[in-house]
Amino acid sequence: MQTHTIFQPLRRDDTDNAMSDIDLIVIGSAPFIELSAALQSVEVKLMRPLNFSLYEPAEWRGLVATDTVVAQIEKGARLTVI
Repeated sequence: MQTHTIFQPLRRDDTDNAMSDIDLIVIGSAPFIELSAALQSVEVKLMRPLNFSLYEPAEWRGLVATDTVVAQIEKGARLTVI
């Protein structure tokens, strides 16, 4: 696995609170089922819904180049997780 990024949704409002969901992009090669199980345990510990998307590095680069929403996420505020 190469990169884990928590990103702020593109909508701008004041609805973020302790129960808001967490959006996570994982860029790398990880078995989907294992990643899902690991993140489910994190979701339980944080007591917040966790939504994730998994991309291969080449797939992500292609999306950044062709998808305006993904390009905004790439350029926007985010927290990289190791």
